[in-house]
Amino acid sequence: MRKFFSAIVLTAALWSTAIAAVAPFTIPNNSISVGKTGAADKTWDFNLTKAGASTNPKIKWNNSSSKLQFSNDGSNFKDLGSGQGDKNFVVDNQGDGEAATTTGWSCYADAAGTSPVDGTGGSPHITWTQSSSSPLDGTGSFLYTKDAANRQGEGCSYAFTLDSTYKAKVIQIEFEYLVSSGTFTAGTSSADSDMTLWIYDVTNSTLIQPTTYKVYSNSGSLTAKVVSDFQSSATGTSYRLIMHNGNTSASAYTLKIDNVSIKPSRYVYGSPITDWTTFTPTGAFTTNTTYTGSYRRVGDSLEMQVHLAFAGAPNSVTSTINLPSGMVVDTTKLTGAVAATGPILGSGVLYQAPNDYKIAAIYNNTTSIILIYQSATTGQSSGVTQAAPVTIANGNTIDMTTFRIPIVGWSSSVQTSDRADTRVVAANYSGTPTGTLNGSLNTITYPTKNSDTHSAYSSGTYTVPVSGYYNIAAQVEVSGAFSGTQYTGLAIFINGVQQTINYVYGGSFTDTNVPVSILGFPLKAGDLVTIRCASTGSGLAYSASGVPTFSIARVSGPESIASIESVNARYYTTNAQAITTGNNAVVTTFTKDYDSHGAMNASTGVYTVPVAGKYRITGSFMSSSTAWTTGSNRYIQLGVTGTKTIYGLVNQIWASVTNYLGATVTTTASYVTGDTISLTLYNYTGSTYTLDGSSSDNWVTIERVGN
Repeated sequence: MRKFFSAIVLTAALWSTAIAAVAPFTIPNNSISVGKTGAADKTWDFNLTKAGASTNPKIKWNNSSSKLQFSNDGSNFKDLGSGQGDKNFVVDNQGDGEAATTTGWSCYADAAGTSPVDGTGGSPHITWTQSSSSPLDGTGSFLYTKDAANRQGEGCSYAFTLDSTYKAKVIQIEFEYLVSSGTFTAGTSSADSDMTLWIYDVTNSTLIQPTTYKVYSNSGSLTAKVVSDFQSSATGTSYRLIMHNGNTSASAYTLKIDNVSIKPSRYVYGSPITDWTTFTPTGAFTTNTTYTGSYRRVGDSLEMQVHLAFAGAPNSVTSTINLPSGMVVDTTKLTGAVAATGPILGSGVLYQAPNDYKIAAIYNNTTSIILIYQSATTGQSSGVTQAAPVTIANGNTIDMTTFRIPIVGWSSSVQTSDRADTRVVAANYSGTPTGTLNGSLNTITYPTKNSDTHSAYSSGTYTVPVSGYYNIAAQVEVSGAFSGTQYTGLAIFINGVQQTINYVYGGSFTDTNVPVSILGFPLKAGDLVTIRCASTGSGLAYSASGVPTFSIARVSGPESIASIESVNARYYTTNAQAITTGNNAVVTTFTKDYDSHGAMNASTGVYTVPVAGKYRITGSFMSSSTAWTTGSNRYIQLGVTGTKTIYGLVNQIWASVTNYLGATVTTTASYVTGDTISLTLYNYTGSTYTLDGSSSDNWVTIERVGN
């Protein structure tokens, strides 16, 4: 390498002398060696001003680091070949070999607030410097330093310009960091981290909240990685990445930051092929007919296998078979006439010993197909009935194999992967729980391991191994004697703090089955998840009959998703909203936990869908302790309203009691851009229903789960 570089230096020297007097020339040697023997830097100076000027661009062999480097300004050198391979809009992304005043980065003091104004100007106290001491990567790292004072509204920013081709695209932000010194507060589901991420669209004077804007690790020994996305505008090219101090803490801290990148999101596309899923089909034959079946997705089409077994003659109708719930035939992709005579979508056999009768499946309507056979007398196709092509009797069967039906909304090419984080994190445990059972919320342990990718569950505590968003669910059954004033409650705790709880109350019964869940909850490595149960009946014991389970799964990993954007939101309310009996009302006055697109009006409680797709909506609300009256029509119900109305579970009052009363709903529905989603409480209890004002009891999550 040194000989090679010396050759370059000599060549440059010869050229600089010769070019002034003669035309370009060729040096025929295949190898040239110049320079003094020994360890020393070797520099090629591009003489744009005067020989040896400090501002000239240079190429240098750095002998101490054994790396070939370049500098555009003569002083700040970067390693050649150190790029990440993808286009990076951050020019100075590592802090390697940079001066104290780093290129492109500046700090600011906006008006005090949890979010920035525009990330520029003012007289900041927070600093952004470079350090070569114990760098995270390479020869240097950035230092984001806050002093021991309330610096809300301050931070540091980086101005960058997107090429026009990246307008209206998903752009990804990445960097690695750890807490170098001091006390840094990491983000939680209900509180911001000391530093949050923002994007300011300079062209359109608009502040954008990226998909992940909180920093969830405060480790001083393990480097964490932040990965977030934002949607660029269709008109803007000028932006500012903002690292903002939105909290009022007076604690001092320094974050060591490295490998900062702002680049186009990279996605892998392909044709999805799912595993076979068993289901119970339905159809026109209902008498003496048992259906079994399975289906899978192959690209834009549904493949389906169906078996009909007869215990006698079915009812007198033409046989049809319905598609799985929610699937609709895409008639624009069918070849041939869309009518009773075609097109053919599959084939099968009607078996009556000792003969087989060939039949076919053709289009019937958008949600079903019809079974036909070819008549021996007419030579034409006719529908399969209880008497044709044979009289169906006990022991006969129909087997339809591999229907191939195009489905509305499915594409043959979808996104099959997102980021290069290939860690699957999941666990599932079951069995009769163990633990103290009384009126206090005590940790319970599920004894039987069904799966645990990281062996992270022990003695009732799951230790989160990888940061990300998680779905958590549990179920328990408690046997005993319960009256109208007694209950069983099941709660999810994170680091000893209750996040959500579900109660089953009252009535004269001998056992209670209680589920609880939370979706898309942000967790960081090292967080502790426990399931806790409380019950106030008599003769209490945990039971296995209700299929008790605990499951947890990371959703921000490598799973295949059929979407380009991550769309999600979680809001909670501490407002003691009151709904009079016999009325219903939209829940309002929320506080944002996170919202990838800022799509919720927190005041009105209306979420406006920003991207078309299928959405999972989950809500849970709890009343204050209230004196309820018994009656045949005393209940509370939570519904998903707005563009579509979907009702949740009814929680009915069975006795005249004073207690809490909860309402939950979980559903998945398709929405288009501009549709609205809200949560409405229906109160038919005979008393005013007032929320208890707890953020852990009253919340809603909305997540886009597919196209």
